[in-house]
Parts: sequence; C-alpha cells; structure tokens
Amino acid sequence: FSLGRVKLIIEGIEKEESLLLEDLASMDRKFAEHYNVLEQILAVLIQFVKDKKLEHQHQYDDVKKTWLIKRCRTMNAKLSYLEHHLLRDTYTKETVPALHRIRKYLVEATKEASNSYNEAVSRLREYQGVDPHFDVIARQYHEIVKKLEGMQWTIHQVEMDLKPASS
Repeated sequence: FSLGRVKLIIEGIEKEESLLLEDLASMDRKFAEHYNVLEQILAVLIQFVKDKKLEHQHQYDDVKKTWLIKRCRTMNAKLSYLEHHLLRDTYTKETVPALHRIRKYLVEATKEASNSYNEAVSRLREYQGVDPHFDVIARQYHEIVKKLEGMQWTIHQVEMDLKPASS
C-alpha cells in the first residue's frame, strides 16, 4: 500500500464516520420527537380514562345514594312499626308504677351526685384559695407520709429480727 492510498482509506473512513454520526444525531432527534408524541398521547389517554372513571363514579354514587335513601326509608318504616310494638308491649298498666318509682329513685340519685360534685368543687376552691403552693405542699406531705410508712415497716422488720435473737 502506498501512503496516498492509506490517506484515501482514512479519509473514506472519517467521511463514513462523520455520516454515521450525523445519522445517529438525526435518529436521536427523531426518537426524541417520537418519544414526546408518545408522551402526549399517553397523557391524553390517561386523562380520558380519568374522565371516564369519574363519570362512571358519579353515576355509581348517584345509584348508591338513591338505593341508600330507599333503604333508609324502608328501615325507618320497619323500625317505627317495631318500636311502636315494643313500646306497647313494654309499658303495660302493671309496669308504669314501677317505672315511676325508678324515675323517682334516679332523680334523687342525680340530685345526690350533683350535690356531692358541687361540694367537691367548693372544697377544691377552698384548698386552692388557701395557698397558691398548696398542691406542691400536699404532694410533699404525701411523699413524706409514704417515706414514714416505709421507715416504720423497716423498723418493724428489724424489731422482728431482733426478738428471736434476744429470746
């Protein structure tokens, strides 16, 4: 091979490489364009499916709402009928005096509970009015009493341990 021939082959290869790079760049651009078109089509299809789904969901919701309304009306009618019979069968001439006694007892118990509650609220206000630090003092007192009880128990145990030794 001569040097001129090698140059011609190299130039041919470089020219072919340049053409291939141009083709590759062109194909990349075409691919990007096709890809963008496909993305747009997909977005339109997704929106179409969402719209159809929502349309059917609204129809389904309307049908279900209508069914629930009818069912509630039917159930209310049945419950009203059953409630009427239940009340009729429950509250007889014999049970009404007992119910009056129960009601009287409940009213009295409610009054007693209310009075106890009011008394407790009054006492709490009195305690809170004594000293703003009353809660802290009361907690400290409680802790001291608990410690004393623990100490008394310990002293009692020591005394019990000492009694058999001295006998």
